[in-house]
Amino acid sequence: MNSLSPIWYAFTRLKPHAPVGWRKRLLVVSLLMIAVGALASAPPLIVGRIVDSLSERAGPVPSRIGVLLGCLMASVLLRECLQAARKFLVEDTATRMEKSIRMAVSGHLLRLPLQYYRHHLVGELQGRLNRGIEGATKLVKLAFLDLLPAAAVAAAALITVFAGNPAIALAMILVIPVSLVIVHRQVASQRGLREALRTRKEEIDGKVVELLGGLETVRAMHTENFETERIEVVAEDLRRTEIRHHRWMAFYDAAKSVNEGAFLAAVIGLVVWLVLRGHASVGQVLAATMLFQRILEPLREVHRVYDEASEACVNAEGLLEIQDEPADDSYATQPSSWTCGNACPAIELDKVDFSYRKAGTEVMALKGASVRVREGEFVGICGPTAAGKSTMLKLLLRLNAPSRGRIVIRGQNLADIDRSTLAEAVGYVPQTPFLFSGTIADNITYGIPSVPMERVIAAATRAQLHHEIEALEEGYQTQVSERGANLSGGQRQRIAVARVFLRDPDILLLDEAMSALDNISESSVQKAIEELMNGRTVISVAHRLSSLRNADRILVVQDGEIVQEGRFVDLESREGLFAELLSHGSGSPRSSRSPQERAA
Repeated sequence: MNSLSPIWYAFTRLKPHAPVGWRKRLLVVSLLMIAVGALASAPPLIVGRIVDSLSERAGPVPSRIGVLLGCLMASVLLRECLQAARKFLVEDTATRMEKSIRMAVSGHLLRLPLQYYRHHLVGELQGRLNRGIEGATKLVKLAFLDLLPAAAVAAAALITVFAGNPAIALAMILVIPVSLVIVHRQVASQRGLREALRTRKEEIDGKVVELLGGLETVRAMHTENFETERIEVVAEDLRRTEIRHHRWMAFYDAAKSVNEGAFLAAVIGLVVWLVLRGHASVGQVLAATMLFQRILEPLREVHRVYDEASEACVNAEGLLEIQDEPADDSYATQPSSWTCGNACPAIELDKVDFSYRKAGTEVMALKGASVRVREGEFVGICGPTAAGKSTMLKLLLRLNAPSRGRIVIRGQNLADIDRSTLAEAVGYVPQTPFLFSGTIADNITYGIPSVPMERVIAAATRAQLHHEIEALEEGYQTQVSERGANLSGGQRQRIAVARVFLRDPDILLLDEAMSALDNISESSVQKAIEELMNGRTVISVAHRLSSLRNADRILVVQDGEIVQEGRFVDLESREGLFAELLSHGSGSPRSSRSPQERAA
């Protein structure tokens, strides 16, 4: 971005977010700015005429001055009315643009590949989003509330002076290029510091949000001072960077003031010389001085505007860097429909590998997995920690893409199935369910608009949750706090299960779905899932092997490979990893992976 082109920047990079009808609004704003600029030049001319009328003392001076004062008030009143209309149109356009940007970037964040979030803290992205939106809308306001109006006033003042005395106008106009050179040096020299300030603020935002998410651990381990000291290191770096920035700003502000003062003295000296030579009147001296102030005031605004616009551009660029990140491949898939019915297997994995890079090393999370799941089959998956169990489910949900091999659902390559079609067919209950701040009913109906209350109650009943909800003071309208902190682990998990009942998908993916339930609730929900399984397909990753006792087939996974397969009764009587898991009380024996791989 050119340091002196925030308007160009606003109308190119931010143009896609402009609201409908923005061209017409800004055209009207431009016409209003021209009118306001012309009206701003009227008072100095009228004051000059009043002074000359007093000097001449010819004719009905009082009545002439009365007319001139009336014209002065009329010009001020009209100018302010036009100013108010201009400000309203600009603010309306800016708020519409802010809404458009917030929706577009928030939606894009939800579509970025999951790998992107391994390198960015949530708080960092949140801070960048908020500052970026503020910077983007500020650019529009600076352009049409400050910069262009100031330019219009200065241009009108120069034209007025030039019409009266070209020599004075030429002397005045020389202040503009000198001022712009100073501004250019100021903005160009501070850009690196502004980017450093943005980075430091994002680091602090990310750290604070991360700490709030682990507040219980911080308090239990009494590490408040330790964490505060870590923040202090970044905060001190931010403070030092800000001091450097303000030191340079003070220098450039002084240079701008000296420049304006020198030119003001030169213009006044020139006008006085013209008066002494008889080429100008006293009223013209006063008018010229006032008009030159009309030029200097916008120039001061230009200095401020370009400085603030430079900061706004840095913040807006941080926002647009997020938007420039390519969305996950799964969102590029065109809407599709199922071409194969029950004749095809529900799910097929054909020699599927999945790997990722960690600390410069290639880590294999899944190796040559080949599985065929029939329609209506209940398949369980178990194995040690970090064996690759949840990786299979994430691949089936297109949260990750296979490194090699292919996945087929009902005869269709998963890479060709769009998100909407996949979400309709596949229900997912994660180990840690996503709950948000809202009512219990809102959380159960998440993503499904206008659900009748009887359906919500039916879903909660099948999830063994209805009676507990009814026992609450506000029932289904009870507010759920952030991440469901005011609910028990079992209640949070059963809300996630109720969502599946409400959606009634053909395929269910359960990732440790019973991990937070007590034995009684687990048994009840298991019966409900078995009822739901009729004619449907279920794949369940389980730590508690007892929940897989009724599975048609169990896949035992270790180090990314399927090492055993069979029914529960067959596997428990056979030597191997499954029997070892059972002997550990359905726990997980130590994986053969390195500590680094297990941590991944």
